[in-house]
Amino acid sequence: MLTCLPKYMRDVLQFDMTQNGILSALPYIATWLLMTGGGLVADWLRAPHRLQTTTVRKLFCAAGLLIPGLFLIAVGFLGCNRILIVFAFVISIGSAGLATSGYGVNHLDLAPKYAGTLMGLTNTLATVPGILGPQVVGAFTYHASTRAQWQKVFYIASAIYVFSAAVYAVFGSGKLQDWAAVPETSADSTVHNEVHNGGQGMRDASEFD
Repeated sequence: MLTCLPKYMRDVLQFDMTQNGILSALPYIATWLLMTGGGLVADWLRAPHRLQTTTVRKLFCAAGLLIPGLFLIAVGFLGCNRILIVFAFVISIGSAGLATSGYGVNHLDLAPKYAGTLMGLTNTLATVPGILGPQVVGAFTYHASTRAQWQKVFYIASAIYVFSAAVYAVFGSGKLQDWAAVPETSADSTVHNEVHNGGQGMRDASEFD
């Protein structure tokens, strides 16, 4: 979507260059808004006595993957209504921002100490679709950049969304992993005991006064 949506706007919806630029930006403005708002809601849900972190991550990941897939499929049933199609793209791409509160921040849940390394590894793998995506679009639209050909692209994207949501629903977790837990050293234990004993002494003195 990031690299090829302007091509769809031009070839299928027949928007000129100025309209194309503006309309292609709208979905990513929506992404920014939902990403920010979704983060606030996710943190609120993770507060004590509400939902577990794993549940919150899975809910936001499912919403951020299944809603985009649903609206991409819907594009094929909207005929030539350009307004509704653009609206569907805004909802589809915008709602993907919700997934940031799912898998996007999950590195910090799983391994806070190694979150940077995990982000580097996973984000490197995440560039692969950016390389393959335009190739797939080109393969389908090289001879005819028509609505029917583009719909095949949207079906593939939707299938990937659904598959990803299913995998995360089964295997996703918001718990600190055993291999990422940092063992408490003797120095840490000493500091902890000193702080605890110091606090106890202050309480005793207060009671005496």
